[in-house]
Amino acid sequence: MISLFQENAELAELEDIQELTERVISRTLASKFGCPVYACLDIETKIVAMWGIRNQGLDVVQFTIKPSELPPKVVRQIISRTKRAINEQHAFEEFERLRADVGCNVTGEIVKISGLTHEIRVKINEGMSKKWYGVFPLMEQPPHERRKYVVGQTREFYVAGAEFDKSSAQVRITLSRRPQRFVEQFLYRKLFAQGEDLSRQKLRCTKRDAGSYCIVRASALIPRNVIAAAVQELGERVYVSLNGAKIFAVSEKGRQEVREKKMVGLRR
Repeated sequence: MISLFQENAELAELEDIQELTERVISRTLASKFGCPVYACLDIETKIVAMWGIRNQGLDVVQFTIKPSELPPKVVRQIISRTKRAINEQHAFEEFERLRADVGCNVTGEIVKISGLTHEIRVKINEGMSKKWYGVFPLMEQPPHERRKYVVGQTREFYVAGAEFDKSSAQVRITLSRRPQRFVEQFLYRKLFAQGEDLSRQKLRCTKRDAGSYCIVRASALIPRNVIAAAVQELGERVYVSLNGAKIFAVSEKGRQEVREKKMVGLRR
């Protein structure tokens, strides 16, 4: 069984390998011998003690299994299943951690754009303990930005969801730039980076017409340079309502749209 460590040396450095490997060995050998099998792994000496229990008539007999007696095929099964179990466990642990990032913004680099579906693959550059990629579907792309993204471009994205596929031990991260929360998180991150006091600031994007304008309610003033950065990032006008103050520019815009619709109705 020493080949288990020779095949993949880094396994011996993992803190959780003992219980995981013992479980894999027990299940694999129980299937082979057709009876309960137990394994005890010593991480320091890399020695595996294995024994099984089978019924012989009315008696229960314990027998010892020596690693040298196992067929190479069974050893290869144990090695591959142990690797897969470790990958699954680590992927699930990362998924549990990623769930805390759902509803937050991250920066990422566009690495691939599908010419058929226009789905974008993004390498997430922050907040992850390992390299992760997110999927940026066409439906999550603001209409005014579609087909304008290029490979190598770094943008800010909103983590809309994270799903764990147990069959493949993969985590699917869905990114978006359409939600109102994306605007809120962008502003929060800019204010934090600038050293602003966020204890008095409460932001809420109450309305957004992607590519046109958005309305943000704020409990404290937002510096002009932060608003300018949001306008550049979003490609739309950003109106800030301080403590619920009415936005006259948007109100006039809405009245104008109503008048235009009425005129169209009269022409018909």
